[in-house]
Parts: sequence; structure tokens; C-alpha cells
Amino acid sequence: MAEPAADARPLETSGLEAGAEAAARVLRLFANEHRLRLMCRLADGDHSVGDLARFVGLSQSSCSQHLARLRDEGLVVSRRDNQTIYYRLAEPKGRRIIMSVCDLSRNATEGAEKPTTTPASSTPISTRCSPAPVTPSRRKASVS
Repeated sequence: MAEPAADARPLETSGLEAGAEAAARVLRLFANEHRLRLMCRLADGDHSVGDLARFVGLSQSSCSQHLARLRDEGLVVSRRDNQTIYYRLAEPKGRRIIMSVCDLSRNATEGAEKPTTTPASSTPISTRCSPAPVTPSRRKASVS
């Protein structure tokens, strides 16, 4: 069995154990690609339901239903301007969660051997959510 890294510390999981049901509920929201893409889009700022629907390729009605689920969990907030409803990430909960999800996605794309070295708070979310560039060594050979 491999020895743990010298700087490995035990994770503090008592908070997760106590709030496992709530954490599972939030994680289920991110199991849907449309809601995940909506959250990533909202990391750039306020967007109308119409803009978000076009971005994810859904009807406004379907998009509104996804946004309502995110709002009910406190991840996004809405505001009305006449007939238009705008959404943004809720501070700090929505922003912290999408930053964590983006980091997980990026680490999965880059590989576990490259840990994040930049503090989360100093890297813009739009940069963190962008897919990692494909390097020649990571490309799969094409099959003829």
C-alpha cells in the first residue's frame, strides 16, 4: 500500500456527515448537464432567462424550471425588470459551489497529478470553468 503524501492531512468531514442530506440534494442538482451549464454561464454575471435558454438550448419554460430548482436551493437569485427576469449566482453559496465544481472538472480533464496551485479566490471563475487546453501528449490517436 502506498504511503500518503508528506503534506496529506486528514479531511474534516464532520460537517459533511451532519449535512449529508442537504449536500446530496445540492449534488443531485449538478448531475443535470443543463443546470451545470446554467451555473457556469451565470458565473460571468447576470443573464436573462431568454439568454440562458438560448445558451443551453432549451425552451424558456424548461430553462425557468431548472432555474427555479437552483433558486430553491439558494444557488441563484432572480430579479425582475419589467417583463424580463434576470438570474445571477447567489453570494457566497452559489459562487463557492460552482468554483469547486469547475476545479473538479478541470482536475479531471488535466489529470489528478496536477493539483491546483493558485488559491481559489484569486482565479476568475470564467477561467476556472474553461476546459483545459488539449496538449499533444493528451490527445488520443485517431482510429482509421
